[in-house]
Amino acid sequence: MSPALRNPYRGHAHQRGNALILALLALVVTSLGAVTALQNRRVEIKRDLGVAEATVLERLRNGAQSAVYEHLTAIQQGQPLVKNGVSIEPAQVGGELVWSPTIDQLRSMSYLPAGWTHTRSSLNDGAYGITFRRVPAGCAAPSCDVEGMVTIRAPILDGRQPGASVDGVVIGPILTRSGADGGVSLATAPSTIRGFNDTWTSPNPVPGNPAGVVAMRFGTNTGGFNQFVRVGDLRDPQLGGNLTAAGNLAIAGGSTVSGNARFDADAAIQGTVRVGPQNAAPCVTVDPSGVVSVACAGVLNTRTGVFEDAAGNRSDIGPTGVTTTGRLRSNDGVQANGNVLFSASDPNAISVAAGELFIRGPSGNLVSIEGGNFRVDGVVTGRRFAIAEAVTEGASCDTESAGAPGIQFGATADRSLAVCASGKWVVSTRTGRAGERCPVLGSVATDVVNGQSLICHNNMYFPLNLMARIVLCEDDPFICQ
Repeated sequence: MSPALRNPYRGHAHQRGNALILALLALVVTSLGAVTALQNRRVEIKRDLGVAEATVLERLRNGAQSAVYEHLTAIQQGQPLVKNGVSIEPAQVGGELVWSPTIDQLRSMSYLPAGWTHTRSSLNDGAYGITFRRVPAGCAAPSCDVEGMVTIRAPILDGRQPGASVDGVVIGPILTRSGADGGVSLATAPSTIRGFNDTWTSPNPVPGNPAGVVAMRFGTNTGGFNQFVRVGDLRDPQLGGNLTAAGNLAIAGGSTVSGNARFDADAAIQGTVRVGPQNAAPCVTVDPSGVVSVACAGVLNTRTGVFEDAAGNRSDIGPTGVTTTGRLRSNDGVQANGNVLFSASDPNAISVAAGELFIRGPSGNLVSIEGGNFRVDGVVTGRRFAIAEAVTEGASCDTESAGAPGIQFGATADRSLAVCASGKWVVSTRTGRAGERCPVLGSVATDVVNGQSLICHNNMYFPLNLMARIVLCEDDPFICQ
């Protein structure tokens, strides 16, 4: 008998066993899918919790950052932050001043919303801690920067059992939201909170230095603040465009302008202005006392120059000449082309290069010196008139040089006055002494001793009154008896 005939129900039992195995396998697969879905959902919830926590930390960070913005000068000087009747006092920690504002203080100072109640994290019930300090240590205002952190003062772990690992699923969205200003203490170095890619570090403020402590950084060196130029900033902003200021611009140190500098209004400069090559003696110096010095080429190009003192004395130098209300002084005279007046070598002389000197009036020449001749169109008046050169009676003379109808005068060696007539010197007024010989019979002369008139008789000068008596006696001897 075949086995099938011996047990007709044996094949059906085998089929039922296979179906059970398949059903169990389906149950296992379904269970694994449910577990995976549950796990994914759990991860999603954790991520949402991390995002929500990042929002709270960010709001606290912004409030603390606003406090630093508004009180930066006070912080740099180590003073309390005072606002709305609230004062945040600094405390000495490790030889440095540290400010630790509470959430209630920031809310009362209007740096947090009035209804803000978040003081502890919903992730681990860790309190929020806020601290900031000046850096570098020992800095002096206004060169101080400010660094601070908002910290959850408890680690974020995957479960609350002892030995639980850091919950990276929750921490990841917090760090993503905070960017380069977010940091966490890692299991490999829990004593330090490290920023993204180790861009910044800070000591872990939580006792015991646990891993998983999350913080957000704020201050003047953070990503939210270092892009701005601030009061007392020592950095070079390296601006790429123009800089416009509606108010005054005060520069305590030096200022270097590589391009052109333009002033559309007045420029008030209290110190000395120096113009010239860099690292060399200046070519132009303008001193605050009012002295302008020009060196180098030494050329001053200007259309006009005006010099005036407080007393009203004024001198103008222009293209047409020099005008002054005072005297024109020169140590070496005045020169125009070859003509020199009062040179240092001959201070009493007027030297004329052409040999002629003219003094002109509206009607023409008034006085001229030409070829050694002195000409005056008017009357010559003086106390004395001296003739230095003697002429010879009867010698030739130039009648034309005097100019018609003028006449030339001269003096002979015996001090007689001569005139130039018909080309010869003719004595018009003679001088002599009584008893001296005389050249021309009947000529009249003036006695140089007593001023009496003399007459030439028998080649000898006789007093005219005596000669008249002699003539009378010759004509009528009775008169002379």
